[in-house]
Amino acid sequence: MTRSSPTTVPRSALSGEPPPAPSSPVSVVTPGGIVVHAVQTGWLRIKSAYRDPSGPELLRVPSILLGFSWTPWLPILAWIIEHREGLTLVDLGETARITDPDYLACDRMLKLFYARIVQFAISPEEEIVHQMRSLGMRPQDVRRIVLTHLHSSHTGGLAWFPDCEIIAPREDYPSGSNVLSCRLPKWFNPQFPEFRSDLFGMPWHSLSENDDLGIVATPGHTKGHQSVVLASGGLHYFFAGDLSFDSLQMQKQKVSPASEEPQLARETLRRVLQFCRSAPTVFLPSHDPNSTRRLANIALTR
Repeated sequence: MTRSSPTTVPRSALSGEPPPAPSSPVSVVTPGGIVVHAVQTGWLRIKSAYRDPSGPELLRVPSILLGFSWTPWLPILAWIIEHREGLTLVDLGETARITDPDYLACDRMLKLFYARIVQFAISPEEEIVHQMRSLGMRPQDVRRIVLTHLHSSHTGGLAWFPDCEIIAPREDYPSGSNVLSCRLPKWFNPQFPEFRSDLFGMPWHSLSENDDLGIVATPGHTKGHQSVVLASGGLHYFFAGDLSFDSLQMQKQKVSPASEEPQLARETLRRVLQFCRSAPTVFLPSHDPNSTRRLANIALTR
């Protein structure tokens, strides 16, 4: 079963191909009775060579910086899991302030990187807290937040959750690659997962008493990148962050130039593909245009 809440958001298009209209949260009841909400906090697009590399590895960075081709607009997704033990958020999406050049002025190198590599289209009403309110939720209702990594398109909503338990990758804090550290809130002091068991060859940190919700180590995109897995009604919902840009990239075992640790990324992709072949899995990367559709179609099919 699916349900969605309508929203109307004014927005202005960037130069070139205008972004699609804003998307309302999409809510799905899993076969096990747990509600999962896909929340889109705006759009981004990146250089095509950054997403789909080709040619010799030594030439890939120049081809990204000098290339003129851009991907279509991609979603910036966050996830809300209404678990019986409390509300869990997986990532927080981006803030509309990212479109203000002054917002990046505190980190000149990252500002230059963003100017050459990525564009954003986000309005304030698309930030996660406003999307939550459209679903009848408040920040104080959240039990915990799991950040897959600390890149801005996954932490942009942090300012709304000063009193919430936050779990972030130990290896990425406080100085991970391409982290806009100057924009992390001063109060930000995350907890770190303790990986004490194993899930299909990947370290596992349980978040629930019956082990149906937990964090799995998926390093590569960043040194500490982590994903969240929910087991419900015979399916595994794999909230993959930036493990890959889309499901096809994972299936083809294609390591992106965006990977901070390419060797780790390659091994992670291998283990995740093994996981998906061993257990029925709904694979949900944060910037895959088909993630929300895949989530809804699984519910409708069943």
